[in-house]
Amino acid sequence: MQGANSQVAYFPQYVIKTVIDDEEYEQPLLVAAAREVYLMQLAKTGYTGVPEPYSLSGTSITMQRVQGVRLGDYMRSHGSVEVYRRLATKVKAISRRLLAAGVVHRDLTFENILVGAEEYLWVVDFGRARLVLPGEDVKVLHEDEMFIYFDTLNDVLRSELDDIIPDEYSHY
Repeated sequence: MQGANSQVAYFPQYVIKTVIDDEEYEQPLLVAAAREVYLMQLAKTGYTGVPEPYSLSGTSITMQRVQGVRLGDYMRSHGSVEVYRRLATKVKAISRRLLAAGVVHRDLTFENILVGAEEYLWVVDFGRARLVLPGEDVKVLHEDEMFIYFDTLNDVLRSELDDIIPDEYSHY
């Protein structure tokens, strides 16, 4: 029974407590959307480039509107070794900061990173994110995040930028 309640314990502000015949029951409220909002708020403590979730209604989340271009599209139009290295360095730093805040994004792909003004990076879509569990090796989690990032980005860009992406940056 402890496993069934462990997810509820992570998100106490999204739990309805009901008392029936002096027995208290906890029921998760809008678990998926509430979980995503909670993880976004937690992630913001480590990296400010996470849109602010304003409200939760049903299963939809209203969040801060951000201006940006998906990373894959940005790389197609601005692709060069220098841009690739600069953005890769930023994504690595973001991954480390999110992990330090206790969040594993699990989907840092070209679709979930927006490039804003002055190449400020916004991280979106925390639907697959989760908490860093006690005892997990953050270095291994970071390496996994970077493998996903480079692998998906390279798949998208390979056909158009094959000569631009150096082999040493093709995987973390």
